[in-house]
Amino acid sequence: MTTLRFMGDLPLWAGAALAIIAAVMMWRFYRREKSGWLLAILRATAVALVLLMLTGPVLVHRYERALRAQVNVFLDGSLSMGLGDKQMTDSRKLLLAAEHGWLDKTKLQTALHEAAEDLADARLAAQPLRRLNQPTAERLTACVEQFAEAVDQAADRLADVPGEVTAMPASPNERWNRMKILSVKTDAGADAQHLDDDSILMSGPLPDKDNYTIVAAPDLWRITGVRLDAIPDRSLPHQAAGRNPDNGNFIISRMNVALVDPSGNITPIKLTEAAADYTQGDMDVKAMLNDDRNRGWGTNDRQKDPHFAVVKFEKPIDVMPDSKLQVTLEHQCNWSHHMIGRFALSATGMADPIASVKPEQKKPDPDQTKPVPADTLRAELAARLQKPAAALADVSLSDEDDDAARRNDTNRRLAILESEAAYFESWLRDSFESYCRGLVASKDETYKQAIEQFDQSTRWQRVNDSLTGEGAVLSKLAESHDVQLVELGPAEPQVKWTSADPEDLDAFGKSPPESTVSDLTTGIKSRLGGETGDRQVAEQKRDGDDAAPTVAVIISDGQHNRGPSPVSLAQSLGARDVGVYTVLAGSPKPAEDLSVLDVEAPESVYHEDRMRGRVVLNDTMPADQEFTIRIQHGDETLWERKLRTIGSGQRAIDYDLSIREAVAKIKGDADKDKAVEIDSLPMALRVKIDPVKDEVRTDNNEAPVSLRAIIQRPRVLVIDGRPRWETRYIASMFERDERWQLNLVYANPTDEAPNKWVKRGTGKGEFPKDRQTLLSYDLIVLGEVAPDVLSDEEISWLRDFVGQRAGGMIMVDGRRGYLRTMGQGVLAPLMPVVWQSADGVRATSLRLTEAGEHMAALVLSEKSEENIERWRQLAPPHWVAPTKLKPGAEALAEAVVSQRRSSRDPDAASPVIAVRRFGAGKVFYLGMDETWRWRYHVEDRDHRRFWNQVSGWVMEQPFAVSDQFVRLGVDDTTYAPGDSAQVRVRLSDAEGRPVPAATVMAVLWRDGQRVGDVALDADQNAAGLFEGRTAALASGKYEVTVSVTGQPDDQMKAKTAFYVQPPEVGELAKLNADAELMRQVADAAGGRCLREEQVDRLPQMMAPLNRTRTIQTQTALAQSYWWFLPVIGLLSLEWVIRQRRGLM
Repeated sequence: MTTLRFMGDLPLWAGAALAIIAAVMMWRFYRREKSGWLLAILRATAVALVLLMLTGPVLVHRYERALRAQVNVFLDGSLSMGLGDKQMTDSRKLLLAAEHGWLDKTKLQTALHEAAEDLADARLAAQPLRRLNQPTAERLTACVEQFAEAVDQAADRLADVPGEVTAMPASPNERWNRMKILSVKTDAGADAQHLDDDSILMSGPLPDKDNYTIVAAPDLWRITGVRLDAIPDRSLPHQAAGRNPDNGNFIISRMNVALVDPSGNITPIKLTEAAADYTQGDMDVKAMLNDDRNRGWGTNDRQKDPHFAVVKFEKPIDVMPDSKLQVTLEHQCNWSHHMIGRFALSATGMADPIASVKPEQKKPDPDQTKPVPADTLRAELAARLQKPAAALADVSLSDEDDDAARRNDTNRRLAILESEAAYFESWLRDSFESYCRGLVASKDETYKQAIEQFDQSTRWQRVNDSLTGEGAVLSKLAESHDVQLVELGPAEPQVKWTSADPEDLDAFGKSPPESTVSDLTTGIKSRLGGETGDRQVAEQKRDGDDAAPTVAVIISDGQHNRGPSPVSLAQSLGARDVGVYTVLAGSPKPAEDLSVLDVEAPESVYHEDRMRGRVVLNDTMPADQEFTIRIQHGDETLWERKLRTIGSGQRAIDYDLSIREAVAKIKGDADKDKAVEIDSLPMALRVKIDPVKDEVRTDNNEAPVSLRAIIQRPRVLVIDGRPRWETRYIASMFERDERWQLNLVYANPTDEAPNKWVKRGTGKGEFPKDRQTLLSYDLIVLGEVAPDVLSDEEISWLRDFVGQRAGGMIMVDGRRGYLRTMGQGVLAPLMPVVWQSADGVRATSLRLTEAGEHMAALVLSEKSEENIERWRQLAPPHWVAPTKLKPGAEALAEAVVSQRRSSRDPDAASPVIAVRRFGAGKVFYLGMDETWRWRYHVEDRDHRRFWNQVSGWVMEQPFAVSDQFVRLGVDDTTYAPGDSAQVRVRLSDAEGRPVPAATVMAVLWRDGQRVGDVALDADQNAAGLFEGRTAALASGKYEVTVSVTGQPDDQMKAKTAFYVQPPEVGELAKLNADAELMRQVADAAGGRCLREEQVDRLPQMMAPLNRTRTIQTQTALAQSYWWFLPVIGLLSLEWVIRQRRGLM
């Protein structure tokens, strides 16, 4: 469309007036000259056009250009997409059979199914309000109208449903509904593991008393009570439900419940009654409602059985959308460690929750299970849903403050109707399933044949059939959108088809999926991006009206087992206005199968200790079928157990086995070579389950287990002048931990023979008798040892231990000042600090330095902010050595001190933890001796973690094998194909001194063949250490040797091994689709999750995404030939006429 506008400085009326006046004047002037009316008109018109140029005449051209949405269809190409779904319900099978042409669509009446889909649409129309704290009147009205319209459509579909439907199900409010627990926090910082059945398994710190604060999401609109289930677990003491190590019991002394609204406001709920299915004799479950802390709910004598307790609210509580329940469980009785170990929470809206504890035994009413007439369904739907929805749609709302109560009431009533819609949707789906089962059981063989064809299909085949072919989903999408089909695999995502090049669509999907892992994040992120800063989000939204919208459609069974969370990616894409829709391929119903989900095993085990862990199975077989599970090394069975199936899904089986004999066989000839010392050996074990009759697959009945068998445990020498509390607790920690081999030496001198009091030798309690014995240790903890106790030569051994042997040393200072005196002699180069005075100072608190905040060895809490605060809350030492850093040292923590003799500068800080490198090793200085006080109230939570982490960090990481010249190791025992291994070599000369410069090569061998060399680079911070990383590795068993230029290869006898094998646990461990994950992904970006039979709805859902862009251009006539040429033409014509008439 083109329009003429005037945009000059002179208004159109003024310009027109001037043009008319000028034209009249020209007319009169020329008429006076008697030059004729034609010349007068020409000159008057030219002058008028010139004057009209001052009004800025502009031609405005407007047209619209379509912006086609960019639809990226991501198809999961993992092995699980090649599975079938025999366990799928008959109703879905027949629906998909009709869609794929295996069943005549006219033979399937789908009114019940379509009405259920309408009610699902109604629920989805209301769900956006859950994300809004205070929805506007316009938004609320729109949601209500969409809800009512969808309900009306469902009612219309049911109008012609004949016959009977299934019996009316129990309302969700009349039964117990297990709540999804969102978070668990405890006063002692215990760990909470979320299990598949929405229960919680507690572990970690076990103090005398503790309180749990639990936040759960109820799925009801009205609640009258809460139920607490105590669930036994094999991982808990005595396989009971409690954490008490003596008997597995628990005692809950008090239970509190509160409502948390969407704004975070907490309103306590008054509890009036409590009951339990069992309470031990000296306890009273009703005591959970009062302040009697010595009584409560406990289950002693029956703690190995599942039990539950119920509390009733004083009055029913209406729950707004997005509200939560906060439940507090207090364990404050006089008996220590009586905390619950595994539990779940449920909510109900039944009138009397207490009555459910011991319900009256009634004979089942056969009328309650009989089908009912379809008229009953229609009447119930009209009375409970259709009419209330219509009435709610008639309510007039506004955003005025005085109308807030009406808006809140409308929102609450809509939430109630949403719950009712879910109820009727379930009823309709049950009825449709019953109808379909009747068809399959009928004499018409076409239904059975359709089922058989479905059972022979795979998810991959069905999805590709829906996407490709003439008139299929991709072709329909391509009519109005720009479409890409991308296959997600282990490598870069592959673009298989685009609408810009529509050829060969039928050829896609002919080959089955091959990826051994499912990664629904990495490939999508590489195509669309997934991390966006605030500025980028703002720019995306600002330019959104002119940009073509982008949509991601993810088609998968949801078995994501590699890479970052797809939910987080969807949230990031949603923030950029990228829509995310998911299509669930397959059935979420578990198949009858027995598989290995996970194997929990220690990374390393001392070869004479026992290997303990658990195998996590997916057991969805019918109950009471016998099977055997075993762990093997090669053909040798190390452990086996006979079990019976229970059909409960995930279950854990504990194992306890000895690896001593297997290690002895692996060592084999290595022990014959005395020049080689083996510190650890890689072991590859396998967990196997004997196949069970009728299970769907047997190729998921095995899983690998890799570990490192420790031949030589790290040896630690703790030497102190007296048994200080600090030394006692440090030694106790090392003694109780089977990973360490401790030698504790107390060197308390006497006046007569100061250096003879300490025994020298190789046994426990003896200081190493020679340099070689001392250098055999991995870690030395040096306390307050009087200078005269050790000879100068022995002190020089300590220096060589760090500088040459690359050992780790922890120095623990004390009030006697012996460490300060020793630091002025042979050990002076090792010291990270210098002492400013002989007096100590008192600390008011501890704080991490910036370097300490990033030091993994000092992490006491996983979150950075919590870790900094945890250090501030640690018990401050009463004595801190007044020191300052030496050049080259680094402070990791400081003590905020107050001077004992002066109040001057009370907030001065003194380094209390400092580190420095010396030669090939590291020194860790602790300027206090009171970390044992960190155990107050929390026992080993912080103290044990601190010392384990620091000890592991300061000493050199263990090598697998060593000879006279080389110590060799790799960073893991098992790798996946495509990974690379880190190789570490410590090179020494014949005297044991580190060799700082050499050309070192790691040689890789596989199946006896040399397959690669890895150049190792010298570590500039650790003399004699060389490191390098291999290229991407293929599957197989590898051996590593070392080659050093200038050294005969036969002198380099050290050799270690590792394994490269594909992950075998995960992709086929669970055969059902993960509907919950796919729904979460769609919800995170505001999209929708569809089932595979609904994939044909995609073109309709994508249609509103297309946009049009209005393009506007302007032509300034006063500056164009369209205006200039007429003026020149008029004046030229006038000149020509004048010439011919002789008027020039």
